[in-house]
Amino acid sequence: MPEEEGRDDPLGRRLLLGGDGLRARRGGGELDNDTGSILYAACFVEEAQEELFSRGGRAFWCCPSLGEGVHMADLDGKTAVISGAGGGMGQVACEQFCEDGARVIGVDINAATGTALQDRLTAAGHDFAFFQGSVFDQGDIDALVAVVTEKFGHLDVLYNNAGVVLGKPMLETTEEEWDLVHNVALKGTFLMTKALVPLMGPGGSIINISSTGGLVGFEFMSAYCAAKGGVVLFTKSCAMDLAPDIRVNAICPGVIDTPMPRAFISELSEEEGNAVWSNFEQGHLLKRVGRPEEVVAMARMLASDEASFITGAALPVDGGWTAGK
Repeated sequence: MPEEEGRDDPLGRRLLLGGDGLRARRGGGELDNDTGSILYAACFVEEAQEELFSRGGRAFWCCPSLGEGVHMADLDGKTAVISGAGGGMGQVACEQFCEDGARVIGVDINAATGTALQDRLTAAGHDFAFFQGSVFDQGDIDALVAVVTEKFGHLDVLYNNAGVVLGKPMLETTEEEWDLVHNVALKGTFLMTKALVPLMGPGGSIINISSTGGLVGFEFMSAYCAAKGGVVLFTKSCAMDLAPDIRVNAICPGVIDTPMPRAFISELSEEEGNAVWSNFEQGHLLKRVGRPEEVVAMARMLASDEASFITGAALPVDGGWTAGK
């Protein structure tokens, strides 16, 4: 393919245009199409699309595996607060947002895991700070607002990721257990959003973690499903309240391989635990549980300007669990 024409896209990839295709490179990654059509990645900007069409070619969207070193989201310079930062998915979120160029404050009640995460990320050269606090304690949240104001001055992304799982029949669920699940998942999402939205401006993005249990019911999970269903409708209502300046979306993961579900089955016998894990896998159309990176990939996109026309959505990342329900 001729390589005499080329320029850089906003993510630092070299955009190479030729009569028989387009390649986008960053580091060692390469996309190539030699079919006579012009192929470009979904994260390319509109001006690239216009240029491709002006060359008389055909174009279509794709979102391929871009290879090591190529990020699908550009969060360079964006400021973000991520709650539940010490958990399995929270740690991955903090790591990948930092790798995408964001400046991040991770919030968690667990000082040990949060401090270890901070040490690891700052040692790697990332702009990351850990804040110990509860998402449903107003005093802690007020202190967080002060830290965000001092460190960033403004906030671009709020990622409400904190949550707890309770698997228990409704008739056996105590009021204290119900309150804990709702305080973390639903009340915490409300309090964090209300407190931090004043620091956000046009182009801001709020990402709330719900669950497939926020879309359909599950046996023995009435407290959890009620809280996560509340997160979905809170998300939709907030999207209406905060439009057009701030986008608000929810992600509804299926079963993700993190310490939380692993801890859930660890309380069972080995035989029972294996059976439950197999049921987790078989419940997804893809016949496996998800990886934290697969959920965070959606969050990275929603946090970026590539999602500028997405708001009020509850997006399943569930391997097809809810497809037929």
